[in-house]
Amino acid sequence: MQQQDTLLINDALVSVRQALVRIASLSKAWPDGRVGLTLCAMAERLYSERRQRDAHFPPGLFGEPAWDLLLALFIAQEEGRRLSVADAFTAAGIGASAGKTLVAKLKRAGLIAPVVDPNDRRLRLLTLTRDGSDRLTDYLTRLL
Repeated sequence: MQQQDTLLINDALVSVRQALVRIASLSKAWPDGRVGLTLCAMAERLYSERRQRDAHFPPGLFGEPAWDLLLALFIAQEEGRRLSVADAFTAAGIGASAGKTLVAKLKRAGLIAPVVDPNDRRLRLLTLTRDGSDRLTDYLTRLL
């Protein structure tokens, strides 16, 4: 059991070190503490630009539903919300059939996870995993 505890502690230390590096890089970019707001604003801008582009060109010409879904989940997370599966499909611009396939793919990649709404156990929600959130945070930070 001690070896397992040691492995868990080492994993936790790696996570803490990675978080400290991320915080340090964010602090250099935005020393006044606007990082969370700025990252959410960047994600909203990227998502909005994609919707504006879609409005100017024929439907279905462009498409990266996985990226749209990840951005929508990041924005929701930053705003303290969770997206229902149906809302996530709408945000990605896809129907239920393609959405189920996409969700399965993103779950296998460890980027999103299904959760049950604590207030309505029938409602299925999607959320970013810690890894998914960390990857988006890192990416959006590099864009700033």
